[in-house]
Order: sequence, then C-alpha cells, then structure tokens
Amino acid sequence: MKIRKNPLVSVIFPTTRIDKEFYLAINSIYIQTYENWEILLILDAPKLHYNPPNRYKKKIKIFNNRKNFGISHCLNIGINESKGEFIARMDSDDFSFINRFEKQVKYLINNDSIDLIGSSVILFEDEHKILGKKKCYGNHLDLTKLFWKEIPIPHPTWMVRKNFFNNNLYSEVCYRGQDQEILIRSMKNNIFYCFNESLLGYRFNKKSIKSRSLGRYRVYLSIRNNINLFERMKFIQHHFLAFLRDWLSNLLNLHTNSLLIGKISLENNKERLDFNNTLEEIDKCQTKQF
Repeated sequence: MKIRKNPLVSVIFPTTRIDKEFYLAINSIYIQTYENWEILLILDAPKLHYNPPNRYKKKIKIFNNRKNFGISHCLNIGINESKGEFIARMDSDDFSFINRFEKQVKYLINNDSIDLIGSSVILFEDEHKILGKKKCYGNHLDLTKLFWKEIPIPHPTWMVRKNFFNNNLYSEVCYRGQDQEILIRSMKNNIFYCFNESLLGYRFNKKSIKSRSLGRYRVYLSIRNNINLFERMKFIQHHFLAFLRDWLSNLLNLHTNSLLIGKISLENNKERLDFNNTLEEIDKCQTKQF
C-alpha cells in the first residue's frame, strides 16, 4: 500500500480516569513536532468527562463506555473507528517525547517491510524522578527469538500500520498481557522493529504479584494452541521463575524490574535531555492546571 508523505496518525488512548497523569499524557500528544494526528479517546468508566481545548476539538473523537470493558475492548473500538494510515498507542500514565511521532512516521515511510515499531523507554517515578532506561531494541529476529520469555516492545511505544490489524485485533479474553498475546500471534506473518533510542517516558508502577501472575496466565491460555510443546514448556518455566522473582522482590521491597533497568549514563545523556525538554514543553502547553 502506498503511503502519503504526511500520513494521518490515529492515537488510540484508553483511560479509566481524568487526573494529573492523564493531562501529562494527552498534552504530550498536543506538543508533538509531527502534527497530522487524531486522538481516539476511550473513556472506560461511567461519568468520566473530558473537554478538549478548542484548538484540538476537531482532532479528538471521544467514546464514552457505559461501564468498564477493559483495555482490549477499548483498543478495538479505537482501531475500528480510526482513519489514519498509522496507529499509535498511548497510555494515560506515560508521556511521549516531543519528537516520537516524527521519528516513527519517518521510519515506517522509509521501511515498507516493517509492520510494527516501538522504542526503548525511560522509566520514572512520581515527581518525574528518572529510574533508568529499559533497553528494548533490535530487528524482528532479535525481538522474537525468545518470545516465550518476552517480545520486548513496550506497548505504549507502538506505532503500527493500520492493515496490521486486519487480522490481528486484540483478544478481549486477555485482560492483561494483551500486547504479548498479539505479538506472539502475529510474529510469523508480520515484521517488528524497535528503536534503541527512548521515545517515551514510562511510569513505573509496582504491580501486585497477583496482577502479574494473572497476566502471564492469560497470555499462556491465549497462545498455547499456536506454539509447540517445547515452547510451552519454556514459557511455563520462565514465567514460574519470574513469579518467584516477583515474590522475592516484594518480600525485600525491591523494584521488580531492577535488573532490567540500565542507569542513565553520559553516553545516552541526550535521552535525559529529551525527557526533561518534553516535560518543559508540556508545562508550557498548560491545557489544565492543578
């Protein structure tokens, strides 16, 4: 399919709350250097309300769910209602760096064979304290060779050709881990790529052991018929050990992903600057004051 030089990017943005974190996330879309986008905002809770700034009202479609249907259902609503040639993900507690869309669009235009791209992320806590960088990068083979462990493309960083979703809508049975389920299901017929450069600030939340375990179990149930016995055993072995790691980290009150976080160093100091510059631009945007 021939792509225009300035393709529309549809940003799928589900949320269950309108708060300070939400405004940080949505303002990071407003300040993008790439300006041809639309937002499909899915309010997945009763009585939520968002009034966009006047200058952006024509670029935002708002969908109000009568009850909480879950993220997979919301993502499928956004995909089906989107008009863009490319689809980008956005979570309501993270923020995109100011040049994220510009770099991802350029890469997809110049690389026709790639269906889905993502990037590394800078992890942060409250008050925007940087924890470090989660490095997620490589070509399709690098990313998928240990798929039973993880396909390391952070979900909020995705930008995808819309036709990818023709046969790959999200499984609504998979309440958690829906990104891994769809990646594993589609990896034999599509090509992925992930930038080493961080293009998103990812808020680190310490999930409960129950939440993590449920996510792993849901993914396994969804993919088990698409993988062989050896791959099933590798999946079970790895995620059982991950459960033990989570349990031990919780017991010792450690960051569960501490071994995956590389400290910010001088060699990637540009990413620290990108992180801080984006926050400064978001502050200037000031579409909501708290």
